[in-house]
Amino acid sequence: EGLLATHPKSPHRTEARLLLGRVRSAEGQWEEARGIFAKLWDKDHHPAALYYLGTALARLDRDRQALERYRQFAEKFPQDELAHEALWQAGRIAERSDEFALADQYYTRLAEQYPTSTYRDEARWRSGFMAYCRGEDAPALEIFALLGSQAADPQLADQGLFWAGKAARRLGRTEEAHQFFQQAAD
Repeated sequence: EGLLATHPKSPHRTEARLLLGRVRSAEGQWEEARGIFAKLWDKDHHPAALYYLGTALARLDRDRQALERYRQFAEKFPQDELAHEALWQAGRIAERSDEFALADQYYTRLAEQYPTSTYRDEARWRSGFMAYCRGEDAPALEIFALLGSQAADPQLADQGLFWAGKAARRLGRTEEAHQFFQQAAD
């Protein structure tokens, strides 16, 4: 805050405000952080301010607004290093708001657009599980089989194979189901 008060025309003012907002977030001062990020976004259109505004809004239980900020961020800044995080957070908010079709859209987009994301496999699993719960067994089988073959985490790969087996069994493809179950057990 000292830099901002003593150097109001500093070229580093935007970055200093962003840092101040992140400090307020770390301190749990979410309303103050929200105000800082909102001003930064409105005045300077700083990409990270929009992402962190979504985070502050989510922490303040303003999920609809947070979801909109994350969606906006992912659409406006798909190349930003936080874009996959924005899709993950949007999916989580939609899922806990029982908007499963919307959550599935965010998870699917994350997995397809950001193949190196740390959330890719978990997003695929959630997408597959939602399809399975809706009784959409063929898409669930496809998603789970892909997860089983590509997941970086062996536990998620095994879960993918197991659920691919369950989806195959519901489709009446018992031999294929048995193969998935066997792969999961190996």
